[in-house]
Amino acid sequence: MPMVAISAAALLGLGWSCALQSFTKGGPQLLASGGAGGAGGRASTTMGSGGVGAACQSDAYPVPPTVNDTNTKFEFYAAIRSVYFTDEDSRPVGVDLDRRCTCDPTGYDEGPSCQHEPGVDTICDLGNGRDNAFYEIVQLVKILFQLDFESSFSESSEDGSATLLFRVQDYNGLPDDPKVRVSVYSGSGRTTPPAWDGTDTWPVSQASIVEGGTTIDEPRYYDDAAYVTNGRLVSGLNSSVVSFAGSNGRIDLELLGGGLVADVQDGDDGWELRNGVFTGLLSEEGLFRSVASYRDQAGMAFCPDSSAYRQGAFLFCNARDSSVNPNPGPTAPCDAISFAMGFTAEPASGVEAITPVPPSSDPCMGDLPTSCESFLGAGGGGGAGGN
Repeated sequence: MPMVAISAAALLGLGWSCALQSFTKGGPQLLASGGAGGAGGRASTTMGSGGVGAACQSDAYPVPPTVNDTNTKFEFYAAIRSVYFTDEDSRPVGVDLDRRCTCDPTGYDEGPSCQHEPGVDTICDLGNGRDNAFYEIVQLVKILFQLDFESSFSESSEDGSATLLFRVQDYNGLPDDPKVRVSVYSGSGRTTPPAWDGTDTWPVSQASIVEGGTTIDEPRYYDDAAYVTNGRLVSGLNSSVVSFAGSNGRIDLELLGGGLVADVQDGDDGWELRNGVFTGLLSEEGLFRSVASYRDQAGMAFCPDSSAYRQGAFLFCNARDSSVNPNPGPTAPCDAISFAMGFTAEPASGVEAITPVPPSSDPCMGDLPTSCESFLGAGGGGGAGGN
């Protein structure tokens, strides 16, 4: 799964809360991409122009095609080579997850789609209804600690230590296909760097396979109702895990209600995915597990009894902008963070082995917190918002 290094010094550093307070806040499920090295240029990630209300133009998911499916079917694999958080127009990547423009930079404001605590500022969309509150975390870490998530991921994919591997099955090879199957695996632990010429095979983690499963035909994360429309692959994922890691450091993000959208192209080395966006929601309970999953460069964990864990929880809780309720009412609380990440995926040959999940180093003892309010006190962090 995707990965990025965050140093212990950075996360243990003081001033998170002050910096965060001074940092300006600005349907279906899918994926998208840009380019690293010679892997192709970063493209615009506009999803579409389905209007939300009468004024806001929504970057929403493309709708399914209205064609019959009669062509011969085949499958292909593609591995993420690079990720990015802004498109070629320097706009944050994202998808309008809640189909609502919240104090949108383009001038429209349909209000938040969830409710935050009294006195807490609303977190605005990033243009055309794009929901990606995680982008603020990326920017904050980059500004305060000079840590580049994009470069770190590219390094881990280039040396073969980690990537996300996609398997697309039952595809007709045409610009429109009303039904394909998409599976997502955590590729990691190659003994040699990938060649990126279509011949690479990847080991995948047992964590990508259902409990008790023994083959890649039993994926944990998949969608049997994915489709291709006007050359774009669209897939929903009820859940997935994205890991940002370096040589030793690591943090895992558990995403709900997300997915991917990407251009499907028949390239020189095989079928590839371009101009993609991987998206989802990081729930309030999941964010505490994510903070606890962090391992610094020495393999040490953050646990709830440490000040560093509390600082990390504060950072994440202040980014809440969404509801995990798929049909939130007007009083649904903001209990999740919207996430979106652009990517480029190169042709791959397949899976070479399923590797066991290594035991967690220095795991946290006892029960983890399940809500910002219970852990951080009334207000759950003092900066959570909604969109």
